[in-house]
Amino acid sequence: MNRNAGSNTSRPRSTRPRRHVGASLAEATIYGYGELAASGRMAMLPTGAVADMIVTDPAHRRRGLARAVMTALATAAAPRSPTAYLAASPQGHPLYTTLGWTTLTPLLVARTSVASGG
Repeated sequence: MNRNAGSNTSRPRSTRPRRHVGASLAEATIYGYGELAASGRMAMLPTGAVADMIVTDPAHRRRGLARAVMTALATAAAPRSPTAYLAASPQGHPLYTTLGWTTLTPLLVARTSVASGG
């Protein structure tokens, strides 16, 4: 399908993430048709790794890209960290469950104005 011909419903040409692994941070990105389709990063510490900023562009969702990113990050972190953690959105929860992640606790993120005394 030609990207300029309308809606892009085909997979990006490559679903293999580009991986950069440093001493304490792994990053994975997938590009499709010249644009960032999916990405994520994982901080790696001796006590555990933390997945963060796992994102798939809406135009590229439902194609296995987040799964590919998470698999690449887990592979990079496994030799350095015995356990990994993440805070997931409700939309991401089904993916993480199929990848073997276990919910430890529901997460509430709230905000208030300190000036209001709340």
